[in-house]
Amino acid sequence: MTAAPLPDYLRAAIASKRRPERDTERDAGRKPGPVLQFLGVRPGQRVAELNAGWGYFSGLLAEVVGD
Repeated sequence: MTAAPLPDYLRAAIASKRRPERDTERDAGRKPGPVLQFLGVRPGQRVAELNAGWGYFSGLLAEVVGD
Protein backbone atom coordinates (compact mmCIF):
# COMPACT_ATOMS: atom_id res chain seq x y z
CA MET A 1 0.00 0.00 0.00
CA THR A 2 1.46 3.37 -0.97
CA ALA A 3 0.69 6.65 0.72
CA ALA A 4 -1.22 9.31 -1.17
CA PRO A 5 0.92 12.19 -2.40
CA LEU A 6 1.20 15.11 0.01
CA PRO A 7 -0.94 18.13 -0.84
CA ASP A 8 0.97 21.31 -1.72
CA TYR A 9 -0.12 23.06 1.48
CA LEU A 10 1.46 20.33 3.61
CA ARG A 11 4.67 20.40 1.60
CA ALA A 12 4.78 24.19 1.97
CA ALA A 13 4.30 23.97 5.75
CA ILE A 14 7.08 21.41 6.12
CA ALA A 15 9.44 23.46 3.91
CA SER A 16 8.63 26.79 5.61
CA LYS A 17 11.67 28.93 6.40
CA ARG A 18 9.94 30.00 9.62
CA ARG A 19 10.46 26.58 11.19
CA PRO A 20 13.35 26.39 13.65
CA GLU A 21 16.39 24.39 12.62
CA ARG A 22 15.97 22.13 15.65
CA ASP A 23 12.59 21.08 14.22
CA THR A 24 13.70 20.55 10.63
CA GLU A 25 16.56 18.37 11.91
CA ARG A 26 13.95 16.06 13.45
CA ASP A 27 11.82 15.71 10.32
CA ALA A 28 13.42 12.47 9.12
CA GLY A 29 12.52 10.65 12.32
CA ARG A 30 9.16 12.26 13.01
CA LYS A 31 7.78 12.03 9.47
CA PRO A 32 5.67 15.21 9.56
CA GLY A 33 4.10 14.68 6.12
CA PRO A 34 2.39 11.37 6.85
CA VAL A 35 1.40 12.50 10.35
CA LEU A 36 -0.21 15.74 9.13
CA GLN A 37 -1.90 13.86 6.31
CA PHE A 38 -3.28 11.31 8.78
CA LEU A 39 -4.61 14.11 11.00
CA GLY A 40 -6.44 15.57 8.02
CA VAL A 41 -5.48 19.13 8.95
CA ARG A 42 -6.24 21.75 6.27
CA PRO A 43 -5.78 25.49 5.78
CA GLY A 44 -8.33 27.59 7.63
CA GLN A 45 -9.18 24.98 10.27
CA ARG A 46 -8.97 25.56 13.99
CA VAL A 47 -6.81 23.09 15.84
CA ALA A 48 -5.66 22.46 19.39
CA GLU A 49 -2.71 20.40 20.50
CA LEU A 50 -2.79 19.02 24.03
CA ASN A 51 0.44 18.29 25.86
CA ALA A 52 2.51 19.82 23.07
CA GLY A 53 5.88 19.26 24.73
CA TRP A 54 8.51 21.30 22.84
CA GLY A 55 6.00 22.28 20.16
CA TYR A 56 7.38 20.39 17.16
CA PHE A 57 3.93 19.69 15.72
CA SER A 58 2.46 22.96 17.07
CA GLY A 59 4.60 24.93 14.64
CA LEU A 60 3.69 22.67 11.74
CA LEU A 61 -0.01 22.85 12.57
CA ALA A 62 0.21 26.65 12.69
CA GLU A 63 1.91 26.70 9.29
CA VAL A 64 -0.85 24.55 7.79
CA VAL A 65 -3.92 26.27 9.20
CA GLY A 66 -2.61 29.83 8.88
CA ASP A 67 -3.84 32.92 10.68
